[in-house]
Amino acid sequence: MVAGHSQTIDSAPVKANASMDTLELKIPEEDLEDHLRQIRNISNRDKNKPLRQSKENKADKAQQTLSASNKELQAIKSRNTKWAKDQDARPGAGAKGSRYTSNKTHYSPTDPDARISVKPGKARKLNYLSQLTVDTANHVISDIKAYHADGKDSQQLPDIVKRVKQRLWKSQLV
Repeated sequence: MVAGHSQTIDSAPVKANASMDTLELKIPEEDLEDHLRQIRNISNRDKNKPLRQSKENKADKAQQTLSASNKELQAIKSRNTKWAKDQDARPGAGAKGSRYTSNKTHYSPTDPDARISVKPGKARKLNYLSQLTVDTANHVISDIKAYHADGKDSQQLPDIVKRVKQRLWKSQLV
């Protein structure tokens, strides 16, 4: 049923079951207030509770901890300084006045594995990335897997090739 000679691989974003409105700031290992004062202007949304808050925080400690390097934090700081007057807007909205959100600084407590992703001309959203492999001779799906949406297709390629190769070798032995 599967020729195995040529495989086509493509990806597509899959919407996560989480809202951008529930995003929370990751907590630095140092005091949060001191850290925020150093890197950015604190928006009213970050000072106060978000408009919608999750019922349960499913994220583990590593997912709640800030993962950005000092260089990345400086880039975010300069971006936020530029956008400081618009920071109280809805996070990730496509409209003018939206505030910057990043996987380095924010996480979703309701779906910690979901990642913020963006396509050119589109608003930021919480997504997964579905990688689909199809046998071109018979149009049969030979592999599918969901990855974090903040990765590039080329980063998943070695894993995909390994998985498809193993699957095709197994089918030849049967």
